[in-house]
Amino acid sequence: MKHDYLLDVFGSPTKIQLLQSLMKAKEDGVPVTSLTRTTHGTQKKIRSELRLLKKKKIVVSAGTRDREVWMVNKSHAHYASLLQFMNSVSPTQHHDVATVLKKAGKVSLVILSGAFTGDTTRPVDMVLAGDAVNEHKLEKTVTKLEEEWGHEIRYAVFPPEEIRYRLTVQDRLLREVLDFPHQVLLDSKRLLA
Repeated sequence: MKHDYLLDVFGSPTKIQLLQSLMKAKEDGVPVTSLTRTTHGTQKKIRSELRLLKKKKIVVSAGTRDREVWMVNKSHAHYASLLQFMNSVSPTQHHDVATVLKKAGKVSLVILSGAFTGDTTRPVDMVLAGDAVNEHKLEKTVTKLEEEWGHEIRYAVFPPEEIRYRLTVQDRLLREVLDFPHQVLLDSKRLLA
């Protein structure tokens, strides 16, 4: 088992999962019921941790108690640093993603973007290329990753030949990924070379 540096710093696994979920969530906030599903905590524990984070102005809430949603405070002075810190020391490192995705078939390219790089405005979070990729296995694998990361993963899958073609015609989707912060985890067929 990997050492969890975040647990040492923040002191509570629930608090870490809440921060990770909220940092990767959409702009309109996340209700407590959704947070209990992604963190597997009780509503009482979730609300307690959220109140502590709110006192430190790391998260904010909106709506009424019955329809309250929570979001990370992006105007917090240290938001960018906190996001980068949490992504860099998380026990679930990005390179683990490529290993898990290989179970879905002969995956030859994995590019992370979007929520994985802290930019939820990107059209996809992950671009995959591979031969004989089993869609059902891939869907199950992505669902497990979503549970682990605490957010929905938007992804696109292509055969390697199509990636090559899309690169030659300056495909908008690939440009939106490759022209902005991204991380290439796997490129075994050297499609991006």
